[in-house]
Amino acid sequence: MRTRIKFYCIVLILLLFVLVSTLRLRLFRDKRKNRVFCIKWQQICSGWVNRLAGLQIHVEDHEKAHQSGKNFLIVSNHQTYLDVLIIGSLLPSAFAANSDLKKKPALGAITRSGGAVFVERKGKEQLVKDIKKITQILKEGIHVVLFPEGTRSEEHTSELQSHSFISYAVFCLK
Repeated sequence: MRTRIKFYCIVLILLLFVLVSTLRLRLFRDKRKNRVFCIKWQQICSGWVNRLAGLQIHVEDHEKAHQSGKNFLIVSNHQTYLDVLIIGSLLPSAFAANSDLKKKPALGAITRSGGAVFVERKGKEQLVKDIKKITQILKEGIHVVLFPEGTRSEEHTSELQSHSFISYAVFCLK
């Protein structure tokens, strides 16, 4: 019974998350302020879901990231959909998401509501556009999370999408 109640609470949080973010995006036109709002709202909702799911997260030196006053390009592997909830609850961040997610009804709405930056990952010309989008968001002082392994497959394994994004991460470190 408790598991069922927790499940319904998580669904309710996700619906509230999408509703509030969608209203914000429709009512206000300032893209940066909307993205910042959606990211912070995503951080709050991710924290609620993590607690309800009973996830125990341990991060060393987490405070240093907040105290530095800098923004980061966070490069992570992508093992599960929980990666987004865990990282998103710790540090308010825009996630680089495959543009195909826009077409998926529930996941697309959740991803848009979280302030994601959608990338194509197809061809060098598109890669340059994607890198410019990510760079602009970083310049706005927003953390960006990049999963170079890319898309989650139906078998819950990740597929390496592009070495170019790994190269971009290395470029940012220089």
